[in-house]
Amino acid sequence: MTVKGTLGRVLVVDDDHALRRAVRRQLEAEGWTVVDVESVSAALGAMRDGRELFDCVVSDVHMPASTGFDLIEQIRRYDDELPVLLMTGDPSLDGAVRAIETGAVSYLAKPFDQE
Repeated sequence: MTVKGTLGRVLVVDDDHALRRAVRRQLEAEGWTVVDVESVSAALGAMRDGRELFDCVVSDVHMPASTGFDLIEQIRRYDDELPVLLMTGDPSLDGAVRAIETGAVSYLAKPFDQE
């Protein structure tokens, strides 16, 4: 689902429908246009089809088929500057280090403050 906002376009990637909906609602309330998808493959599809240009990606780390780390690696093959924020319900120092090494701009522990 896409809703028009004024701050830019954000792609939200999470296999948890309720969390995806909550993140989408918060970002829309702030004025972002949000596209939400349930998997890394759906995210890459949205990015590759050319109709969806994003200013930022917010992705879960752990999903059934692929990870948020996999998503960043795929994104970095063609865009070194797209900001990617990773969310995780299982934060760790190793995960935070890997997030930074793969190019994430932030590593958020769920549940997180809406700020």
